[in-house]
Amino acid sequence: RTRKLRIDVTGNRKTIRTYTWALSAGTVSQGQGTPSITVNTTGLGGQTITATIELGGGFGPECQRTSSCSTLVRR
Repeated sequence: RTRKLRIDVTGNRKTIRTYTWALSAGTVSQGQGTPSITVNTTGLGGQTITATIELGGGFGPECQRTSSCSTLVRR
């Protein structure tokens, strides 16, 4: 099973140089380094996974560089 996750960024996207995803469970099967990933959730039915994205680039100190979201994997 797979699940697609995507980040929507507001503001000047041209300053984003890198997208680094981390998962609490499962593996990134496609898209590491992009704004959208596919996660392999095989064997994780009924569990909650958390995806965290860190954006790299020329951001000012007032800008948020990381964000996380959690989702329940269906059985």
